[in-house]
Amino acid sequence: MLAEGAIPLARARIGRNGRGELTIYATASVAGRRLRRARRIPGDDVELAGEVLRQLNARLALGDLSFFADPEPPAPRERCTVTFADIAKAWLESVKPPELEESTWRTYRTQRDRLTAALGTLALADIGPGVVTGLRQQFQREKLGKPGHERPLSERTITTRLSVLRLVLAYAVRDGLLERLPLDAARAPNTKRRRAAQRGKRVTFAPFTADELVKLVTELRAPRSESEALGFALTEALLLTGLRWAEVAAWIWPDVSVAGRRVHVLRAIPKHGHLALAAIAKAPPTKTGAVWSIPLRAPLGELLARQRQRSYVGRTEGWVFPAAGSGHQLYANWLRRVWQPLLARAKVAARERDAQKALRRTWITSALVCGRLPKELAGEVGHTTARMVLEVYDSFLDPANWPDEAERAKLAILYGWERAGPPGGRGNQVATTGTMGPG
Repeated sequence: MLAEGAIPLARARIGRNGRGELTIYATASVAGRRLRRARRIPGDDVELAGEVLRQLNARLALGDLSFFADPEPPAPRERCTVTFADIAKAWLESVKPPELEESTWRTYRTQRDRLTAALGTLALADIGPGVVTGLRQQFQREKLGKPGHERPLSERTITTRLSVLRLVLAYAVRDGLLERLPLDAARAPNTKRRRAAQRGKRVTFAPFTADELVKLVTELRAPRSESEALGFALTEALLLTGLRWAEVAAWIWPDVSVAGRRVHVLRAIPKHGHLALAAIAKAPPTKTGAVWSIPLRAPLGELLARQRQRSYVGRTEGWVFPAAGSGHQLYANWLRRVWQPLLARAKVAARERDAQKALRRTWITSALVCGRLPKELAGEVGHTTARMVLEVYDSFLDPANWPDEAERAKLAILYGWERAGPPGGRGNQVATTGTMGPG
């Protein structure tokens, strides 16, 4: 670069760039040409910067200007010819249960099939932002339902579908088949603004009232057949605990501690399949992956006592709710054969298509209006923090229609809370009457 024996005018110094990062700056003047280069020091390490500066200035003083040389361009990357269908199939296999809950995996499989129908033969290298934007527009034009009753896909369904696409492509990036995700250009406009507006919007959900809950409990405690007795017992447990169907269906008698007045929530039942009692140790985890215990309050204790008398007098093993636990009463069957006829018989209007959400939301909102602590509620329904209770379930409550003292007292008695306290107080004393019967 220089004539033999010539020494360039070059020097280096330490500084900070516009983002405040520790950086080495070097300049040199060679034959009227000005050279400049900067390199960031990782970890903001001052000692390392000082050592780099010392060595660099020594090299510059000897005429070594290799610091200013442009790095060699990277070798061109070989074009990936793997198709979307291939990588989507491999990804779905990698997340099969027990990696994911069965219901979640089935949802992913459905959305994978929809994406494969649209992108299956396309090579991964050809899936760019334009393709993904066009895919979103295609989904927005898609219709569901029978002729004459078509409806467009909801924004939630489209978002779920594109989220699955992101998971598949992220799997390809992790395997080195793609350099980066091509999804940024496919985001819906004003996403942050829309989400902020949704967070501030009150959700329209009316929890069951105390009178409606009493009607449901009255019917649940008066089954007209042995089949109803099995299905009604599980339903009453859902109503009294606010737990998910799969978590209650998975109870076995060793989970019930009479002496400790607790029921342990350790696992979930597959909503769409059979689980043998001998394979209980291989049961799927709860939705959050957590295990916890709930108090055995009087109404729940009396329900379990009746259930033990009905099926398992003197036994210490077996399913608490045999029809669901043994796989003979799957979730969809329970909705159709137990929950919907129950609502009709009790003359109570449905709140949600998913019954467990209606009962869960009602339990949590009832506890809040009765003055129970959000952190305590979160622990009983399987959340590690109170965030869901405060940010989601709290939005179901309308301060303009706050339940009166009589309503709160009815709720407290029905659920087994000793008294209904004022909002923010402690209405969570555990009633301990009732017995578990034999065992």
